Amino acid sequence: MRKLVRTMFPQNSYRSQTPFRVHFGIGEAARVDEIHVLWPSGVEQTFTNIAADRHLLVVEDSDEIMPYVTRL
Repeated sequence: MRKLVRTMFPQNSYRSQTPFRVHFGIGEAARVDEIHVLWPSGVEQTFTNIAADRHLLVVEDSDEIMPYVTRL
């Protein structure tokens, strides 16, 4: 099992904003065993057995991980 860690520090300024996205490259893997999120508030969430090759939306204090659809 491989452990990947990303830290997100979104910032806003006059007429600009850093996207609230974190990307993980997992190669040929079909699934992710576990996603663990530690929020700035101290809340921790863990999601298991997640299908790969998709964008997901994680919301603090939600028990679900949802598909994320980008707008063009």
